[in-house]
Amino acid sequence: MGLRVIYKGEQAGKYPLHELQKYFRLALSPADATPQNTFKIHHMTALVTAWLFAKTKPAITEDLFTDSFRADLEEYHDGVIRGRKALGVLIRGTDYVASKLGGVRQMASVEQMITTIREWAARDGYEVIFLATEDETALEQMREAFGDKLIAVAQERHTLEEFTDVRIINDLEKKLYQEEEYDSRVMDTTINYFYALYLLFRCKGFIASGQCNGVDIVLSLNGGRFENYARFNADNGD
Repeated sequence: MGLRVIYKGEQAGKYPLHELQKYFRLALSPADATPQNTFKIHHMTALVTAWLFAKTKPAITEDLFTDSFRADLEEYHDGVIRGRKALGVLIRGTDYVASKLGGVRQMASVEQMITTIREWAARDGYEVIFLATEDETALEQMREAFGDKLIAVAQERHTLEEFTDVRIINDLEKKLYQEEEYDSRVMDTTINYFYALYLLFRCKGFIASGQCNGVDIVLSLNGGRFENYARFNADNGD
């Protein structure tokens, strides 16, 4: 990741640091280390877990779904797409934007994506655009840009303005739903999300606004069969 790992403290495990320095050249905190260019890791377990999670590639196939659910997904796909050549678009917003995530998890805006979507649709003859998003504003912007050519699954969506005192969707759901309805509402949202992911992986092309778990699931289900695939990097619009 381009990070320089250093050590700062009086003890290294059971050993006094000043004693170890008599025998070993240790990577200690450099003179130019500042709060702006250095972050402190208090527990290695969290770092190792995050590293393992990032290194483990998903291996999700259609066998994940029960026979009855897969039949429902396929029936829905056929009824919505109706044999037309579809370009799948996944746009994550809301909590990803509210949390100010960076790197590959910084999401491109609809404005940044529209040019590429239009170019692909014209170049490769996509008849419809299937959009998966939990962001109501993104859906409205895409509808304005593509009109009747746009298809989206009916689901509960949110706006960035709802995240004034929460940072992630899980916290927002706990705030919005009554305790007795929470489990059923969350399950309904999740199943609708999988309807969207199923339609995405069945599309001929796929564009994502940035890295999220949904991208990993779609790519794994598709197995490399997309004729076109791009994941935006919001830092440079690529």
